[in-house]
Amino acid sequence: EKKMKHYKKKIILVCSFILIILLETFILAKNPSFDDALKYKKRGDWENATRTFLALLQKNKNCADCFFHLGEIEENKADYEKAAFYYENAAKINPFFYARLGYCYQTLSKWNNSIESFNKYLKTYPNDIKIMAALGISLRKAGRIKEAEKIFKEILEIKPQNLTSIFNLYIIYSKAGNSKMKEFYYKKYKTVSNLVDSQKVIDNEN
Repeated sequence: EKKMKHYKKKIILVCSFILIILLETFILAKNPSFDDALKYKKRGDWENATRTFLALLQKNKNCADCFFHLGEIEENKADYEKAAFYYENAAKINPFFYARLGYCYQTLSKWNNSIESFNKYLKTYPNDIKIMAALGISLRKAGRIKEAEKIFKEILEIKPQNLTSIFNLYIIYSKAGNSKMKEFYYKKYKTVSNLVDSQKVIDNEN
């Protein structure tokens, strides 16, 4: 009998929780706000988050943050094509989001698209080392080696200890068969990173 009472209490608690969630959903659906959409997104309720962000876009088609969060939702669902669509719309309103679009295109291995996106970002936010390095990687992956080499060297002029640039220059010269420069950047990588086992790091990522 005690077990039965305990079981009934559990059922009541679960039902109450479900009722609260349903009631909250109904109230928010009546008058959606950006904060409501973020709450849904934070708890992983993609359906209601998407519905609310889309409703907000009907009221304000220039809500770049709405497009951005819709992109993040689709990325979480591994629908990168759809994520890119939303990021592109966000970036058209606010060029800051071209960086995220570029990364999304990298995930899709659409190197030329990512190059275009990173370049658009850098027009507004020049000398952003992280995005310059991302651009360099896309250039290298696209086979545009000379351009990649140039940008990694530009980064090293700004920040001589940038490991991403050193590592990518090592890869470029390694694949080009330039043993002298390959050795130079290997030693530089080892010195800068201060890793005893840096050869394994390079081998794993090459």
